[in-house]
Amino acid sequence: MKLSFRILLLVLFVCSGFTGLGYEVLWGKWLGTIFGSSAWAISTTLSAFMAGLALGSYLAGRLKIVNRYNQFLIYGVLELGIGCYALLFPSFLTLTDYLQGHFAFGWIDHYAVYNLLRFIFCLFVIIIPTTFMGATLPLLSEYLSRHEPSAVQWSGYLYGSNTLGAFTGTILSGFYLIAVFGLSDTNLIFVSINFVVGLTAILYVITSEKRSRKFKSSGGEKKIKDSPGVAEKNNNVSSYSSLYRIILLIFFLNGLFNLAYEVLWTKALGLIIGCTTYAFTLMLGIYLAGIALGSLYFSRILNKLKNPLLVFIICQVGMGLWVIASPLLINIIPTLFLKGLLLLGMNWKSLIIVKIILCTLLIAPLTLLSGAVFPLGFQLAFQGKETLKREIANLYGINTAGGILGSFIAGFISIPLFGMEMSLKILALLHITLIIAILMRTTMPKQLLLKFKTQFIILMIIIIMLAFAAKWDKKTLASGVYFQPWTFIGKDSEVNIKERMAQVTLKFHGEGVGAVVDVLEAPGGYRALSINGQPVASSNFYDYRVQRLLGILPLILHPKPEHILVIGLGTGMTAGTGAIDKLSTDIKIVELNRDVVKASDEFKSWNLNVLSQSNVSVIIEDALHYLKYVNKKYDIITSDPIHPFLPGSSNLYALDHYQVSMEKLNPGGIFCQWVPLYQLNEIDVKTILKTFDAGFKNATIWATGTDFILCGAKDNYLAKPQDFYYKASLPEYRQILQKLGFWQPEEVLMSYVGELSKTTLSLKDAPLNTIDYPFLEFSAAKAILDYTVGNNLKLIYNSFSYENPKFILSNYEMTYRLNELKPCTILLQQGFVAEQNGQMDNAVRIGKLAYDKCPDVGHVRYFAAHTIVQGVANIMTSNKTKAYQMLSLAKKLDPYDPEIDIKLNSLK
Repeated sequence: MKLSFRILLLVLFVCSGFTGLGYEVLWGKWLGTIFGSSAWAISTTLSAFMAGLALGSYLAGRLKIVNRYNQFLIYGVLELGIGCYALLFPSFLTLTDYLQGHFAFGWIDHYAVYNLLRFIFCLFVIIIPTTFMGATLPLLSEYLSRHEPSAVQWSGYLYGSNTLGAFTGTILSGFYLIAVFGLSDTNLIFVSINFVVGLTAILYVITSEKRSRKFKSSGGEKKIKDSPGVAEKNNNVSSYSSLYRIILLIFFLNGLFNLAYEVLWTKALGLIIGCTTYAFTLMLGIYLAGIALGSLYFSRILNKLKNPLLVFIICQVGMGLWVIASPLLINIIPTLFLKGLLLLGMNWKSLIIVKIILCTLLIAPLTLLSGAVFPLGFQLAFQGKETLKREIANLYGINTAGGILGSFIAGFISIPLFGMEMSLKILALLHITLIIAILMRTTMPKQLLLKFKTQFIILMIIIIMLAFAAKWDKKTLASGVYFQPWTFIGKDSEVNIKERMAQVTLKFHGEGVGAVVDVLEAPGGYRALSINGQPVASSNFYDYRVQRLLGILPLILHPKPEHILVIGLGTGMTAGTGAIDKLSTDIKIVELNRDVVKASDEFKSWNLNVLSQSNVSVIIEDALHYLKYVNKKYDIITSDPIHPFLPGSSNLYALDHYQVSMEKLNPGGIFCQWVPLYQLNEIDVKTILKTFDAGFKNATIWATGTDFILCGAKDNYLAKPQDFYYKASLPEYRQILQKLGFWQPEEVLMSYVGELSKTTLSLKDAPLNTIDYPFLEFSAAKAILDYTVGNNLKLIYNSFSYENPKFILSNYEMTYRLNELKPCTILLQQGFVAEQNGQMDNAVRIGKLAYDKCPDVGHVRYFAAHTIVQGVANIMTSNKTKAYQMLSLAKKLDPYDPEIDIKLNSLK
């Protein structure tokens, strides 16, 4: 073949890999709106995708049409077919949506049947295009075997270039295309690339008359010589068949262990570098880049290898050895992460560079060795054969089948049973053992074992010692250094992870199907719930306050809340608050992660032991998925998602979610959602407000201190002031409200900020966050190193005019009392802004001023006490007498804060 055609072939196959991985990402997000974003749903989609690839590879090696026509022409037709199907993919989604809602969802209580139906429907919608994708490599390899003397080598180049295209598609999709164009338009970009690739291939075949005549005169096949370095045709058929079966088995194991390692490493590294879209994109991208480079490099040196089988085996054993040695590195990765940020700077670009370096350090050796398997395996399998079609099809297909099994074993069997650390060690030992056992079936190892017997025994001892000597530091991995790295850096820019975590007790650790869940206890009894290293809720006062207020606010605003849905269990405080209303006969909690349910037991002292109550039940499912298909309506829906920079969580800040939620509200129903202010840029806050206001009527915003709660209604219903006052005065309500600092019912309304429709913020430049255009998923993740609470508090407070809630305007007494409290409300807002911007002296001054004006308002007293506690930190050692006096005053103002007691005891 001419060099120009070889280059054309590689370029086209790079584009095929680019779109193939792009479709996997896009279609996975789209299918997530139907099947949910739970671990089972994601695995179902991935397995269906890979099953199609395996089927395509299998069929390409066996269908007679492959021999009748030019394989390059068939490749072009398949690329056009993929593009046409992708163009119609949204229409197929509509049909799948109908099937899911009318046939599958009714089996949600029968998890095995439900997941089987999800797999069938998912397979139905993507089996055709993925089958086309899976057929492309065997087809082009067969074309090479008829036209290229170095067919084996170029098949390795093809695989490497396709994987390189997949790497490019991953990086561009994850960092740019979806963020800028959204899902639908990105899909059209991929479709156009498919069309260009397909038409280019077809036009090349049509216009190349000379090559076409040559192809026909050869009868469709042309016998070629084996590539240099490949043994001459082996007349011993049984010997060849035995070797071929061994190669097939190793390819299956390579797929199994490689995907298992990928699943495990992705979860483990997510604890250190985070689980944002960018972090996941980098991990997957580096994995693919390593495989691509390994394949391309070994394809290049293929002809120089004297014993490819030995190299083949060494690469497999090397993969296992690297995984076993990994605990020696993973414990120091958090420290290296922080030191990298200190060196390069606390900004998003530096963060990406540090993540690339660390992921490459851990993943690259493994994936480079994995990439070598394909060209080496192609060469060994091609010995004595005239065409590559069936061999490549078998190898590629069985490798993909192994990948399906490996991802399932790692994610759903190994991690729940053994955890990530032990899973990696067990799988690596099993990997090495099986490869050595397979090696014993060949004629090569006997001489090697006799010659290197002592070295072999020493090597196995070292392997076992490495496997069980090093232990992962679970507390360090649970610290979440990626989330707020500055908390682990001392005044002298020294990294102090171990010192900080030494003060913490690990009360709960769960490594389940969905995530790694931890409960950490700090001095003073504070407990924090952490998911994948990110603290998501705690028992400290301001977290306690927002969780309680999210539960109690809609209860007070709704006159008769019988049916309540709580999205996100977390610590259970929101759900526990919802359960206090005696009228609430049915409280459903939708939680994505089963281990979070177990972890909530560590918060029984704060959540009123909510899961033991008879009117409370938990559903393990994706909330958006559940709401979309459940045939039930609710009086109240509370949503407490984690930060929107996480891919699955950002859907709960999407207009689609709000629209579905409004449909599931009864007349007069109320929807309330927690909104964070930390690590969000101004445009992110504007997007959240604009999207929520577009989804509900009567949308209002309420302050909790350092966060906000958004409330919206199904219709124009307004609470009645007498109902509000009555419910807020009930003993079960008063008990909770007083702990939150609301000593009188009308003081709750000090948290009211305003109606979203009346904000003076300019929201025109803010995009709506939708599932098709997941703006927050990409934008919010860029602010992960920015502490933005103070600026965002100021932004929101300055955009509202301190109006009283509409529903109390008819009540003179409540309106008058709120007007009296307004100066203190304004001071509290200014105080929180000062505190969050690090102006502690000013915050203390404002707190004292507010207390002087409103000494009998609990909310004011608690804030004044809080600022004193924070402000006294600088004089704890230099002026103990003054510090003791100030803390004693804080104790008088807030007798419930355990931090005050801890500091007072330290001064005695």
